[in-house]
Amino acid sequence: MAQEQKLTTLKFGFLKIAGYANIYAAQKEGMFRRKGLEVTSVFFRSGSDAVSAAQGGSIDIFSSFPAAVMSADERGFDFGAIFQNEITYEKGPDTGAILVLKDSGIKSVKDLVGKRVAVSARSSQATVAVDEVLRQHGIDPKQVIYLEAGYPNFFDMLRTRQVDAVTSTEPFTTQIIQSGIADVIGWHYAEAFPGGPLSAVFAKRAFIEQNRATIDRFNAAMKESIDFMMADVPRGKKLVVEFTGLDPAIVEKMVYSRYNYDVILEKWQQLIQIMTNSQVLEKPHRPDEFFSDPIKPYIHK
Repeated sequence: MAQEQKLTTLKFGFLKIAGYANIYAAQKEGMFRRKGLEVTSVFFRSGSDAVSAAQGGSIDIFSSFPAAVMSADERGFDFGAIFQNEITYEKGPDTGAILVLKDSGIKSVKDLVGKRVAVSARSSQATVAVDEVLRQHGIDPKQVIYLEAGYPNFFDMLRTRQVDAVTSTEPFTTQIIQSGIADVIGWHYAEAFPGGPLSAVFAKRAFIEQNRATIDRFNAAMKESIDFMMADVPRGKKLVVEFTGLDPAIVEKMVYSRYNYDVILEKWQQLIQIMTNSQVLEKPHRPDEFFSDPIKPYIHK
């Protein structure tokens, strides 16, 4: 009997959301194993939790909004991007939406001056995107009252008028729209940084240097998983249902994640500029400051 190939193990931290369903596909379809990898999923509630776990060494690699990691690196952490996983759409509909009650009298982003807006966290990539959309409409973000809350609470907060608007993400965007109580007045990700990075995979630079061949094999499997998810959207939606446990009817109406590994430097620079404008980053940076060697084959200028 042929002996089974010894697999290299990796602990991979990420959120159990639709945007990471390609990772589930890579596990289910044997893409990691064919590259000689045994990838163990470690689920987190937020990207910042994954950053902390990676810094502490309890996971090897993790997926996150780039903004959270770039901010951490500026504070002295030493992570490098190894792979891009998802980008925004060029225009709405997109996964992130600014929603208001139909009878609120709020018809556009310009009407948010002085209003209470629910956000996931003040320094999050989502809120930075909202800042940018406000600026595009001539509004200083300080003219809006941000209230931090968890995405699952946004529907009730809006319904009971605790806030005037919510800045939601999937599946909550679709759930709120399907309730019939709300209208979309903006697509903050797509409008703030169209086609920009929404999630990427990171690791400590020391780990990357010591495990370069392993990471290259990991990236090859991730690329295969993205091609797989984008080649057949109905099949991809079934995998989203399996992975997240969401109602298939909701997944069918959700905006499908734009899984994408082609890194466009201009798009990353745009996100960095938005973060700098919102003072989430304290000084200017170039994208290559946050990249590691394994991501370079995927960069397009």
